[in-house]
Amino acid sequence: EFGMRYDEERLFLAWTVRGRGAFANGGDNFRRYFKTGAAVDLHLGTRPAAVNRMTPEEGDIRILITRAGDKPVAVLYRPVAPDAPKRDRWETSTPAGGTAAFDQVNILHAARIVARSEEGSYVVEAAIPLAELGLAPEPGQVLKMDWGVLTTDDGFVTRSRRYWANPMATGVADEPTEARLNPSLWGHVRFTGPKASRGLDTLLEPTGTDGEVDEFLEELE
Repeated sequence: EFGMRYDEERLFLAWTVRGRGAFANGGDNFRRYFKTGAAVDLHLGTRPAAVNRMTPEEGDIRILITRAGDKPVAVLYRPVAPDAPKRDRWETSTPAGGTAAFDQVNILHAARIVARSEEGSYVVEAAIPLAELGLAPEPGQVLKMDWGVLTTDDGFVTRSRRYWANPMATGVADEPTEARLNPSLWGHVRFTGPKASRGLDTLLEPTGTDGEVDEFLEELE
């Protein structure tokens, strides 16, 4: 299960994962956490004008959240980021998968994350400043997005990946393929207003006035 909310400053994310093993990642390279254990994942196009495209454009991002050792961490991937420092650039290549290149891959140090295990499941919650993502949501806005879960058996190797919209994102045998963003295969999300219903068709709504944001931040602290 997955949910998103936002207020004027932050994007709130929550995953509940059942029967998919432990939330553990033994990797020592944050750029490759998607290969070295469990993680939860969000792919998002932050520019409303970028609707139909086959390859990533500026504003397309990936947020990968995992537990590295005993500490939760969020990693931001930006395939096209002209403003990024050259030191943040990263790419990976194989003969079969070609090259997946990113202008920027870095840790979201400003993200506030809670990851807790329950019997046979785990829950991951995060609050991320909108400014870190280049995201400015408005009621009625429609953006492309996808979300997924990466699983592990031993806490050191990613064994499977499943996504909400992208039916092709399943294999774990080729690193560039697993790293690459495919916005043409994402779904859509509509940002709703504060008076929107909370039905199953509502993924997002501002929450700054109902106390839930304050409760969430207290838990993160």
